[in-house]
Amino acid sequence: MRKKTKKIETFDIINTIIMVVFSLSIIYPFYYCILLAFNDGFDSMLPGMYLWPRKPTLANFEFIFKSSNFFLAFLNSILRTVLGTVTSIVVTFMGAYGLFKLIKFKKTYSIYFVITMYVSGGMIPLYIVIKNLGLLDNFLVYLLPSMWSFYNALLLMAYFRGSIDAAIEESAYIDGAGPFRTMVSIIFPVSMPVIATIALFCAVGQWNSWFDTVIYTKSDNLETLQSMLMTLVKEAESLQKMISEMASKGQNVDLLVGQLQPNGIRVATMLVVIVPIVCVYPFLQRYFVKGIMIGAVKG
Repeated sequence: MRKKTKKIETFDIINTIIMVVFSLSIIYPFYYCILLAFNDGFDSMLPGMYLWPRKPTLANFEFIFKSSNFFLAFLNSILRTVLGTVTSIVVTFMGAYGLFKLIKFKKTYSIYFVITMYVSGGMIPLYIVIKNLGLLDNFLVYLLPSMWSFYNALLLMAYFRGSIDAAIEESAYIDGAGPFRTMVSIIFPVSMPVIATIALFCAVGQWNSWFDTVIYTKSDNLETLQSMLMTLVKEAESLQKMISEMASKGQNVDLLVGQLQPNGIRVATMLVVIVPIVCVYPFLQRYFVKGIMIGAVKG
């Protein structure tokens, strides 16, 4: 027993060391990005910075936050993320539950929606549809096209089949609840694990989206954080290119050279973008590891 215990202890120690090293190899690149974001941009190009900023500065973040449209773009991103996630969950959940309860033509509708997952009309037809619907330069362009996702509907229907007992619905019908009341009061609460997963997918997709802003909007009032930060990165790169060209010609660039450098702007931009999602994730994480099935069957 003692030999066996020693072998187990040795294995645990070795396994712990391996996992710690593996975890550090994953965490350190993110930590290094934080160092670059809070360090002088041109100093960051020099080797030797490993554990803390060598020349601490907030210039990279000041470059982002001093943009005239930053806070409006930040608000637009939050609004489209919250509203887009809520509307997508409501529409997709109702559609998935309807398909799940559908008796006739279920297979036909399923095939029809599956085709849309693999075959797209293309960007030009989609732009024409958006234009004909009057959604150009309209905040609804962030919400309406993303309300329905058949992939998320498949996840919901798979959860309905595997985790929802028909007796739950029958007990609700016996108590006098109709189909809609049953869906809202019974099925929706017990489907929280898969709904939380879908909510995270939708929120990340809405938060990271920038292409629709570039294509479908021209007004600065509809600019989102991601599209604005992409513009800031391009401006920093253009400034760096101009400084390099002037320096190669022997011109004085002392007035232009400051603490900013494109790599510093990039990592600072990355932190600004990912921090909100990182803050939201812990509130949804518990639904990924905890199955919720309310005991609603009456004896």
